[in-house]
This record gives sequence, structure tokens and C-alpha cells, in this order.
Amino acid sequence: MENFNEKMERLLEELIEGVENGVFSTYENDLSQYRWEHLMALYLLSPILEGGSEYHRKIYDVVINSALFHIRRKAQKGEIIKVLFLCYSAAQWPAGEVYKRLKEDSRYDVKVMVPFLEDRDNEGSIDIYKQTSEWFKDNGYDVIEGYDLENNKVISLEEINYVPDVLYMVTTWYEAMPKEQQFLMLSLNTIVGFIDYGIKIIDNENHTYMEQYLYTKNLTNVCWRVYCNLVYEVEKFKEYNILKGINTVFSGYPKMDYFYKKLNFSEEEIKKIWKIPQNKKINEVKKIIIAPHFSVGDDVVLKFATFKSNMWYWIYLMKKYANISFVFKPHPNLRTAAVNEKIFNTYEEYDDYIKKIDSLPNAKVVTESSYLEYFATSDSLIFDSCSFLAEYMYVKKPALFLRRKEQYFLQLGQKVLETYYEANGEDYYAIENFIKDVVLGEKDTLKEKRQKIFNEYFDYKKINKKLASETICDDLNFTIFER
Repeated sequence: MENFNEKMERLLEELIEGVENGVFSTYENDLSQYRWEHLMALYLLSPILEGGSEYHRKIYDVVINSALFHIRRKAQKGEIIKVLFLCYSAAQWPAGEVYKRLKEDSRYDVKVMVPFLEDRDNEGSIDIYKQTSEWFKDNGYDVIEGYDLENNKVISLEEINYVPDVLYMVTTWYEAMPKEQQFLMLSLNTIVGFIDYGIKIIDNENHTYMEQYLYTKNLTNVCWRVYCNLVYEVEKFKEYNILKGINTVFSGYPKMDYFYKKLNFSEEEIKKIWKIPQNKKINEVKKIIIAPHFSVGDDVVLKFATFKSNMWYWIYLMKKYANISFVFKPHPNLRTAAVNEKIFNTYEEYDDYIKKIDSLPNAKVVTESSYLEYFATSDSLIFDSCSFLAEYMYVKKPALFLRRKEQYFLQLGQKVLETYYEANGEDYYAIENFIKDVVLGEKDTLKEKRQKIFNEYFDYKKINKKLASETICDDLNFTIFER
């Protein structure tokens, strides 16, 4: 059986043979005999080819324009354009508003496929699959199953009988999916767009995180479109990406479109979201989210988690402050990481810990579901989770960020951090003082500073004069129907 390098070399040879035979000489040619893995092979091996970067850009241009030519021809014939989103975690789903807008447009047939995750134990993979699939169905999405639970079998993209014209990825970590569900298996007649599931303003010790895991990540160097959550990301793609940013569009973060709506929650809705202590009125109860990151190990790219220092303290706090309602929102990967690092000896021990919290009368555990409604109705957040650092800026509420010395931030991340309150992850006294002074005492001295940073860096609607989902859908509509 050929290894990875041998496969890439074979795919590149097939691609070059096609070039030599004139298959890639014009975008009007049908490239359906080639898959995205062929273009990926060219990208990965371009450093060892003479003029490899320029050659990659040239073939990329033909590939994208060929796919668009055939999609536009379908549209001109009045055929429905098929759009597929791949998302393996409801907690990471950023494209709800994009999906809704396209679903309301009769020119599109839109579905979500829930792939299977391979980067955790089988029980954990099945659990996240079930929760994610059920969440999408419960919220009215047209779902394609990616796993046969009855026969314990992965369902490949070839088997779903739905060949998309447009595929949207919401993570660059597609390698966590089974090979047969990766976008690489689709023909080059499908265009691939990327909508990131988080706003990245953190860094690693070597200050190379964004360069390695976004700007030069292989997906962003081959796909048709990369939608950027922040303005400066476009310039960074121009600097680091082999395509020099030609596939980037500043859209803002479509997940945060939610907070540009007028949000009103009835008492009944809030009671469904939060556990309200008995004999208490809703307006008398403060609501706090506790969100631990998964990076509990020492041998990880990002070292943000403080969970080892405070995991049992959270239960103590929840019991002590019985008149506060808590939501415990662990990163979806914490279960696997905590067992791998022997914080818990077994998954059953971790699950027992979660049950202890969930059984409290004033606490609730939320894993694979949307957390936007929890954000919107919360009074505060205590966290060391990376993506929440930027996302909670849209809530306009005070938060406590838990520190450890191994944490690193981009320049913007440092600016955001200065608008939150901080405490060492094992400083229980400081954590409790935050609850007493800022949450219960409502002494939020950083409110104005937070609003200033939000206005300057995060208000994409003010910059684009439209919501992020509008920008993304307008871009697709223009590309297919108006160009």
C-alpha cells in the first residue's frame, strides 16, 4: 500500500499529465475526472518544483474558473445549485445565518452533512456525532447523515447521492474526518469555500500560530474562497498565503450576526436556558458561564487551559453561590484531553464529574449545541477558552479571563484582554472577588474600554454596511448569477 508521500507524488504526476495533454489549457474543459486531492498534491509539493508557487497559482486559476464556468452554465439553464455545509460539531457551527439566507433562495438546494470525527475515542466520536446531528435536526436544518449508527459505518461523500456545486467548510482541521468524507474526495467541479468557526486572536510561544494554522494551512491555499473574520487577516493572507490573498474576502464573523438582531427573551425561554433557583425571580438571579479550554497537556500547540487548577473549585463555587445560575460550557475536546493527560483515569470519571455539576439545582452543562442564547442571556463569563476571547466582545458584558504563564496573544488579543478582568487560574480569592464585585456588585469599570475596542476592531457591520452572512451570500450570488 502506498504511503502519503507516494500518493501525493502519484496525484501530482496525474495532474501534470493532464496539463501536458491540454486538459487544463482552458477553463471551458470539464475537470470532473480530477479531485481536490490533485490540487492539494500540487500545493504540498510546490516547494520542490521549479517555479512551483507560480505553477500552483496558474493551475488554481484554471481549476476555479472551470468549476465556476460549469456552475454558471447550470444556473443559466435554470437548474438548482446544490450547496453543502460540512460541520462535525454544533458548538463550532458558525454559518447558521448563511444557511438560512441560501435556504430562502429558491435558486439553491441547501443541506448540512454531519461527518464523523476520528480524532477521539469511539464512544466520544459517536457521542459528538449524535448530539450534533440531533441539534441540527431539532433546529430545522436539512441534514445528511454522515454515520450509520446501526451498522457502525461511516457514510462517504460518494454514498450520500448529493454532489454539491458549492461546499462550505467551517474548519481547516478536515483531517479529523474520515478520508472518504473529506473535501479532497470531491471532483474539481465543486467549488470550496471556507467560513472559519472562530475569531483567532491568540498565539503560540513562537508567535507562528496564525501563519501555521490559518494563513499557510493547506485548505486556505487551495479553496475558492476564504471569508475573513477580521480586516487585517486579508493583508496577512496576502503576505503568507501561496495565492497571495486572491481568494480572500473580509466578511466579518457570520456567527456574530446573532447579536446584531434585537434579542428579546421571555421568562419561559430563560427558564429553559438556565436553571433558576427556587423562589427566585429571574431578574434577581445573576447568570454566569464557566468555559474551560481543552489544552490541559504540556505537549500542545496552545497552552491556555487552567482546568487542572480549578476543576473542583467550580463545584465549590456553584454550591456556595446557590442564588447564582451557572452554565458549565467545556470545550468539546476537553473530555478526550482530560483523560489523555490523566486528569481523569477514564471517560467514566470525567462523565461523573460532569454529572456532579449538571445535578446541582443551579447549574447546567452545555456541550454540543449552540451557545449564543447562553451568551445573550448571561451576565458574565469566566473562561480560558481561546475563541470566546473575541466572541464575548459582541455580548457587551464583563468577563474574567483565567491566566497561566504559557498563554500568548496577538496584538489584538492583548488589546481585548485589557478590556476583561484577569485572575490566575488557581487564584480562588481573585475569582470569587470578581463574582462579588463585578457580577453581584455590578462594578464594571472596563465597560467603556471594551466598547471602544469593539467599535475599532469587531464591528464588521459598520465597516461593510451589512451583516457577515449578507456579505457571504451576496458574494456567492454575484459569482454565480451576475458575473
